[in-house]
Amino acid sequence: MFRGKRVLIAGSEGVSGRAATRLALMLGGRVAVADRKRTTELEADCEDLRDLPEEQWLLRFQPDVIITAPGVPLALPLFAEARARGIAVFGENDLGYRVLQATLRPSPFYVAVTGTDGKSTTVALIAHLCAALLGVTARACGNFGEPLSAIAAEHLQGIKVAQVLIVELSSFQLELVGEFRASVSMILNVAPDHLDRYAGMTEYARAKLNIARNLLSGDLFLHTESANLLRKFPEEFSRMIQNNVICEEISSTSPQEEIIFNNAALRGKHNRMNIHFALRTVESLAIRMGKQIRARDFPSALEQFKGLPHRLENCGEVDGLLFINDSKATTIQAVLCALETFNGEVHLLLGGRNKGLDFSALRGRARMYPYGEAGPTIAAQVEASQSYEGLEAAFRAAVVAARSPAIVLLSPGCTSFDEFRSYADRGETFRRLVRSYAEHTL
Repeated sequence: MFRGKRVLIAGSEGVSGRAATRLALMLGGRVAVADRKRTTELEADCEDLRDLPEEQWLLRFQPDVIITAPGVPLALPLFAEARARGIAVFGENDLGYRVLQATLRPSPFYVAVTGTDGKSTTVALIAHLCAALLGVTARACGNFGEPLSAIAAEHLQGIKVAQVLIVELSSFQLELVGEFRASVSMILNVAPDHLDRYAGMTEYARAKLNIARNLLSGDLFLHTESANLLRKFPEEFSRMIQNNVICEEISSTSPQEEIIFNNAALRGKHNRMNIHFALRTVESLAIRMGKQIRARDFPSALEQFKGLPHRLENCGEVDGLLFINDSKATTIQAVLCALETFNGEVHLLLGGRNKGLDFSALRGRARMYPYGEAGPTIAAQVEASQSYEGLEAAFRAAVVAARSPAIVLLSPGCTSFDEFRSYADRGETFRRLVRSYAEHTL
């Protein structure tokens, strides 16, 4: 595919960029890496453009093709200039897909998952149910786990690819869909997010809807009534209908709901929706694979899936205070879902780096402890009495104020990058604070 071609990797320092770099080298490309930062060691045989400004990347390397990581905004002049020069540009996810489609027979079944919230839980649940109910190998990947380019590289090295690849796709990844197509695609929900990158909700939703761009006859597209904003694009739905794509709206209720959910380990109404998406996906895959599944096996399979770390994770109870780590909640919708999960007095820790979101919808729903870079803004929007410098200060204020029984909930509604390396780093800090509090209290 790339033998003898000059391949520029834009955004080479992240997980996706590094995976694309390794794969491009394996494919025989002459590779240059470019990024605004320099944090990792240079791959062998790569030309290093990381110390150069973006406007010099094309001039210095003159690529035949550009592979971009999802974190690189497509609004950069770099991409307009590339288009003007006729240089092909596609995303890391599409690179992995193209390589797998060209080199792997039989092709795996692809499931594509996007949405503002719940993506990682849903892809992990689908992978679990594929193994538990269908008895097939399945792997969650893309924006969750290994990038698709990394899986393609494993395949070229002789490592067997799973029969089902469940690909989590962010809106950033969906801005450049290219050839990627899945047998089952879904949009779990659409709510305000990343408004520091998008001009508004319409542009953000349009990126999400790109997940359905390449669907063909017999492919399944799942969505929800909460995604009504997507109906602003009737031409897309009309095209799917003309192409005989099966479009289904997932409902939060069904006649068998209580039977299915009685023993499910996942908590909250929003996770019930995620389960509905996952079960419908597995039903569709069973038909495509010529397999049979029994509805009576659903409850035990759901009971076995305990969820993912940092998503409504129970960190223990100390003297009547229940500590919940929901560090992955980086949108207002996710925070609202967390609050709806619990009854009783809630002390909410929220803050970090804002993505242009408005927190006023949370006003009056809990005792608020805004913290971090976004703390003062959040405090004004939710009418909190004060904000705190960081997570630890907010945590200490909450445990002093809380009276048993109560819930201390970390559901920050912001990214972690003012104080932490990632949402996982933030969640680990919360766990440590809970352990320290328990040791000094018990």
